[in-house]
Amino acid sequence: MNIEFNLDLTSWWERFSVFGSQDPVTIAIQLFLGGGWVIFLILLTAVMYRVWLDARQGQYAGKWQHVILAVDIPKNNEQTPKAVENIFAALAGAQSSGNLIERYWTGKNQESFSFEVVSLEGYIQFLIRTPSHLRDLAEAAIYAQYPDAEITEVEDYAQDYAHLRFPNEKYNLWGTEFVLVKDYPYPIRTYPEFEHTLTQSFLDPMAGLLEILSRLGSGEQAWLQLVVTPMPPEWGEKAKKIVKELSGQVYTAPSTLGDKILNAPVEAVAQGVNFLTSIMTAGGEAEKKKEDIMRIFNISPGDRLILENIQKKIAKHPFRVKFRLVYLAEQGVFNKGRGVAAIIGSIKQFSVSNANSFKPGPR
Repeated sequence: MNIEFNLDLTSWWERFSVFGSQDPVTIAIQLFLGGGWVIFLILLTAVMYRVWLDARQGQYAGKWQHVILAVDIPKNNEQTPKAVENIFAALAGAQSSGNLIERYWTGKNQESFSFEVVSLEGYIQFLIRTPSHLRDLAEAAIYAQYPDAEITEVEDYAQDYAHLRFPNEKYNLWGTEFVLVKDYPYPIRTYPEFEHTLTQSFLDPMAGLLEILSRLGSGEQAWLQLVVTPMPPEWGEKAKKIVKELSGQVYTAPSTLGDKILNAPVEAVAQGVNFLTSIMTAGGEAEKKKEDIMRIFNISPGDRLILENIQKKIAKHPFRVKFRLVYLAEQGVFNKGRGVAAIIGSIKQFSVSNANSFKPGPR
């Protein structure tokens, strides 16, 4: 059976060259009537579904009930910061993706925990805001590391100020959500780096922050909030790309299903060519492997340290994090230098100049 294709390029060129003499509205109408309506319908359906799914997720989240737990640790506690890391590892067990029906029809989304340090006129409290049905998990995680801890359910400290609108005659407020300076795989300074290498003594990075919070006076409040959402145990392609680039290797992005279908013929030809090339240049392969190994040894000491810290970070369970600061004070005592600059300064100690750090986000 012979099939003939007759492609009249002249007629096609004449058809599209007409657009040059028409206004954009006419061109859009002709494209729409000529088949563009299919693409428009697909895009419209996708947008409408996204809006509907957002509404379903909002309804699902609206059913959540939370409790706020005040955590008091005895002063003679001898635990290291590793205990807090173990608490987060335990809370990672709350991660649940749900099945397809739950995610794309019911609107199920991942619940979060909020770790908060608040100073209420100089009185400091450590709080955990947790979903009610995960309260036992949160308490068990804390007691496992701090058996003598006291955990008490308390009222929401912010509910008395929920009605405030700004500008306000009585109160002034400054708030921000911190963002990372670099991509998330780059690490900040963590607790092992606060240990003195010679004396093995630990310099508590929280001491400076707590000292500042304790200095707030009457009519002043500062709220630090760390909202953590357990994520599936996979750091994503961005982390893999950075590790590859720092180690001197070439990163290749994974192919999507569409890419695989379109590139299948090309890949088949490429594999055949590579097979023939490998036979003809067998000795060159060994030389190339040797170059790849030597490339790792040529990394600068600074990049090697960053690479090691990134690999340590991505070996841990991932969380999506929001880090917020609110300073609220009466007009007469509002002091941005004490309630904002000093707190941000204490957070800067977690910065690493050639890796990552926090900065106030857009306001």
